[in-house]
Amino acid sequence: MCYVVNLDSNDQCYPMTDRWISAEEAAERLGVTQATLYAYVSRGMVRSEPGKQGRKRLYRADDIRGLREKRSTGRQPASIARRAMNFGTPILASGLTLIADHRVYYRGRDAVALSRTASLEEVARLLWRCESDPFSAGNLPPETPAMRQARKLAAGLPPLERCRVLLPFAAAADDRAWAADNSIRQDTGARALRLVAAGAVGVAANADPVGAVLARAWNVRGRHRDLLRQALVLCADHELNVSGFTARVVASSGATIYDSVLSGLSALNGPRHGGQTLRVGALLDSLAGERDLRRAIAGMVRNGQRIPGVGHFLYPEGDPRGLALLTSVARLFPDHPVTAFARKVAAAVEAVIDRKPNIDFALGTIERVLALPPGSAIAIFLVGRTVGWIAHHLEQSETETLIRPRAQYVGPAPEPDES
Repeated sequence: MCYVVNLDSNDQCYPMTDRWISAEEAAERLGVTQATLYAYVSRGMVRSEPGKQGRKRLYRADDIRGLREKRSTGRQPASIARRAMNFGTPILASGLTLIADHRVYYRGRDAVALSRTASLEEVARLLWRCESDPFSAGNLPPETPAMRQARKLAAGLPPLERCRVLLPFAAAADDRAWAADNSIRQDTGARALRLVAAGAVGVAANADPVGAVLARAWNVRGRHRDLLRQALVLCADHELNVSGFTARVVASSGATIYDSVLSGLSALNGPRHGGQTLRVGALLDSLAGERDLRRAIAGMVRNGQRIPGVGHFLYPEGDPRGLALLTSVARLFPDHPVTAFARKVAAAVEAVIDRKPNIDFALGTIERVLALPPGSAIAIFLVGRTVGWIAHHLEQSETETLIRPRAQYVGPAPEPDES
């Protein structure tokens, strides 16, 4: 059996078992999951070519062989630890979110399927394993004079920074936040989530559903509110990403849920994480006047620019969260110019660099199709993801274990003691 690939200047037919192999075969030879194989591809460790005529992608056999040899000679503890801290080998056990077979599962439930009907509060109760409902009407964050003053001072800040201002005041006034009982911690989580939702849109916290708080502040009405609800659910958690891991590290110290949420917000603020959502908005705005989108994107790539909002190393076939949200956009706004424009941009990007839209691209599209205030896309992200940060805090707190990796020292040798 042979397969034609565009590797050299002219198409050549190579035996599949000689130079190019399937994902299943490559993962089996390496003894890893296909998700780990895709991570190797994203980091340039394994070359991959798209299949022709609808066939699946193929992987360079000699890269697989070379990687096996490196792994067989690099199994010293220090080598394993370095790889684990970057990506690949799991370093923490978690029962929250599974990413497998191009899908996302919250405690075994398909996240995309959940997003069709579930509220963010329902997903929170699932991830937090609540036996009672922490979202009772009276369970609100403390409303102190200092909090009211902080809200006034933070009014002109972007959503993420506004939340980072408010959280310390709530933490200082919430004595029950230090309680070790899990049900009390869940109640604290509900208060923190309500505070973040209110802070993201600049209002006082209340007992309304989180989706309703955002929709009212942004004047989203009718069935369009369903798009906000779905986006919040699909943002709820994504395994051990940088902000989720950061929240767990803080939780392991014995700090409060407010502290974990605050640390998650700080990690989300970076351009390699939640900042991607802001970059998608800039991309869509910059392309708005382009007549030839494919040419414009190709020019960006030639100039060394990375296209935000497309591709994800865990989803080589496309981010299911982004696909679900863009499908909902097309269903709710079939004739909207933003829908057509987003579809054209996505098609042009895929034609140039073979990357599909991810959840960041979808959130940027939602911000524009709903005519939300600038920065609303990342507000949706951070409000939804607060549920996950709290879930990681609760799960880590149950272990009563401090996360404390060791460093491999690479500095100058110690000076001899000449005393």
